[in-house]
Amino acid sequence: MASTQHKITVNAPAAKIFNAISTIEGLKGWYTPTIEGNTAKGQEATFLFSGKKSFRWKFVEIKPFTHVKWECLEGPGAARGTSVSFSIEEKGPHQASVDCDHDNWPDGHGAIKTCNTLWGILMGHLKQYAESGHPDPAFS
Repeated sequence: MASTQHKITVNAPAAKIFNAISTIEGLKGWYTPTIEGNTAKGQEATFLFSGKKSFRWKFVEIKPFTHVKWECLEGPGAARGTSVSFSIEEKGPHQASVDCDHDNWPDGHGAIKTCNTLWGILMGHLKQYAESGHPDPAFS
């Protein structure tokens, strides 16, 4: 199975980053403004996009301020069955690093290149949102 990996440094406290990746309101600030569901452990949320296929994610691991893992239950192409993990490491009172790994892609699947590019864009939006507090979702 193949994976994509991204790492960013964010000039914001780990708690703020954690909230951005683990709450509906936070996710709306950087990912997409239309999300339905619940982000509690074991719950599901559907990320909706205008004119495009939605993603339904199950929130399978939540460790406050350090780790969140989603599993794709529905999505375009080979996305179903993949998982996304965010690991947050505090570097100081107002700085943290975020590792984002999108795992379990079928080997050789062409969509992984597009997905890798999209995660790069999404991580930039996460950084901007966590640092500024101003919503700027990548998909609107």
